Amino acid sequence: MARRIGFWLSVPCPVLGLVGVLDCTGHVTQPPPPQCNGTALNGDPSGRPACAQPQSPIGPCTSPITTVTQTTLSAPATLEAEVMTAIDPRPNRQFVYAATTEATVTPSSGPTQKCIIAKRIRVWRSENLGGAWKEMPGSPSLPQGQYVADPEISVGGDGTVFVTFVRTVPSPDCANFVPFNPMEVQLWFAPPGETAGQTLQPALPSVPTRFGDTAPSIAQSAQIVDHPQIAASPVVNGRQQVSVYVAQVGASDFVATFERNGALWTERGSFSVPGSLTFTNLSYDLDGDLYVAIGTSRSVERRLWTGRSGKCGRCRWSAREHRRSPAELPTCTR
Repeated sequence: MARRIGFWLSVPCPVLGLVGVLDCTGHVTQPPPPQCNGTALNGDPSGRPACAQPQSPIGPCTSPITTVTQTTLSAPATLEAEVMTAIDPRPNRQFVYAATTEATVTPSSGPTQKCIIAKRIRVWRSENLGGAWKEMPGSPSLPQGQYVADPEISVGGDGTVFVTFVRTVPSPDCANFVPFNPMEVQLWFAPPGETAGQTLQPALPSVPTRFGDTAPSIAQSAQIVDHPQIAASPVVNGRQQVSVYVAQVGASDFVATFERNGALWTERGSFSVPGSLTFTNLSYDLDGDLYVAIGTSRSVERRLWTGRSGKCGRCRWSAREHRRSPAELPTCTR
């Protein structure tokens, strides 16, 4: 069954300004004052009167808001969800990557007449900014016949591709739920897109797992994990790091950081994130500093990396501080 991935965005029109709205000619206009203090919900239990949909403050815009190019993928006729994409950040490169989740379904007596008993991850690559896609070599080596989901993908400053996901045991049939216990997070990588025979491969040494096999698994303390996030740094003084956030049930979430060591990657250290299932997000800046956005505390930590010792200092910014101007933010010294 054909699958489509939408790609490419043009500059939107209109554009929100600091004190108003930029119309299609570039002029700033003020939005009209509200004409109704009622409700936009039909049958609002508060009894307030209904409000009509307000007119746009800028009127119609003749230029398209976005331009979308869709490309058909020759994928199996299985459910695909949680599609993640990443673009090679280097200038004049056109490599794009996508990770999809494909489900194994079987007949069921439920309302849909089928149920999901297993999942797998498939990684795709494009050499022309999404104009055409092919399955990345090495993708079939990712776990199959298991329940593998929650993919995340990132491309480092040198074009190295990183993929992480969670794995648990599948369900034998529709009469049994997927147990989601135990679970693990794996880390894979591929060299830059211009590398001959670019192939997805394990990023970590294979270690014994809770499933009775060996795999490139990240060390964790909880049995149940969820939605890992990943970010790869630029190359700093010839070195590069990749960090993976792991959400845990019954234990504090954590972030583990890895650095290239020969053919594989070695953990340089990890730190806990206060709370469980905080759904933290990671990103690196051009200096190699790691930013950790923690959803439950509405805060951002900036962890400084010198590129020499591999150790991170920490400067924590609260949500209130982030509403200030950049000049008023606390200063982190290296």
